[in-house]
Amino acid sequence: MRRIRGSRTPLIALLVVEGLILFFALEHHISHRRWDIKTLTDPSKGRVRLVPVVDTTVAALAAVRQPSVRPGPGERSEPYETTVYRVRARLLAVHQQLDLDDHLEIADPTDPGKTMIVEIPGPSEARGSGFESAFAAARAAVAAKTRQRRPPGGWNVIVTGVGFFDFTHFQPGASESGFELHPVLSIEFTDR
Repeated sequence: MRRIRGSRTPLIALLVVEGLILFFALEHHISHRRWDIKTLTDPSKGRVRLVPVVDTTVAALAAVRQPSVRPGPGERSEPYETTVYRVRARLLAVHQQLDLDDHLEIADPTDPGKTMIVEIPGPSEARGSGFESAFAAARAAVAAKTRQRRPPGGWNVIVTGVGFFDFTHFQPGASESGFELHPVLSIEFTDR
C-alpha cells in the first residue's frame, strides 16, 4: 500500500492548534486567580496600608517565603499583601500579558542575579479600584521609556507597589516564591 505524502500535516497542525488553545486557556486561568487582589478591586483592599511605604530591595523581596497556607479568593496574606513596597531596581524586560497586564522583569542593581516580577494592570481591568489613573500613568511612563534603546543592564527605576503572592507559571525573572509587586502603583525612571 502506497502512502500519500503530506497525510500527517493536517494531524500535526491540529495537534499544534489544540496545544496552543490549551496553553492559552491554562495561562488565562492561572493569571486570573485572585484577580481582584491583583487589581485592588477586592473587598479587603481597605486593609492595604498605603503609608508608610516600606523601602526595601529586590533581593529581599525575592527571598520572601511563600505562606504555608495560600490565601483564598478575596483574602490577603498578612503582612505581605497589605504592604506597599518601594524598590530601586533595573528594568530588564517588559511584556504585555494575555490578561492585559504589563509584566515587568526587574533585577536588584547590586545583585543582578536576584530578579522578580512586577505588574501594572490595564486601567480597564481595574475599574472600581480607585487607582485606574495611577495604573495608566505607570503604563504610559513604561511605554515612553521602553521605546528607547535599552541600556546595558537595563533602565534604572524606582517601583512602588503592593506585595502579592502569584502562582508561578513559567514567567521569566519570577522569584522562587512567586512574590511580586502587583499592582504597581508608580514607576519612576532615574539616572542612577
